[in-house]
Amino acid sequence: MTIKEKINLIDSMENSETFNDENFHTLCKYITDENNIVRSRCACMLKNFQTQDSLDLLINLCNDTDAFVRTETYDALSSFSCKRTEKTLYQAIQSETDNV
Repeated sequence: MTIKEKINLIDSMENSETFNDENFHTLCKYITDENNIVRSRCACMLKNFQTQDSLDLLINLCNDTDAFVRTETYDALSSFSCKRTEKTLYQAIQSETDNV
């Protein structure tokens, strides 16, 4: 699948506003994609799945090498209201060096 096809697939999930297990598994598949736009779109969509699994994926994505992906991940994490998210975002603020 091409990068454009992956992005279109992820965007179609958002446009349909259908957040089901199949969509979650698709995001899990592409969360480690080599393309930063694909990873960032996955992060944006994961906020729609308020589960421990999606929170774990987003917290792991905070360590992405790409600043854009991390920024989108921080934004997605902000939709999770818990101490773990608060701690993760605080650490990101303290350690981020890319002015994101």
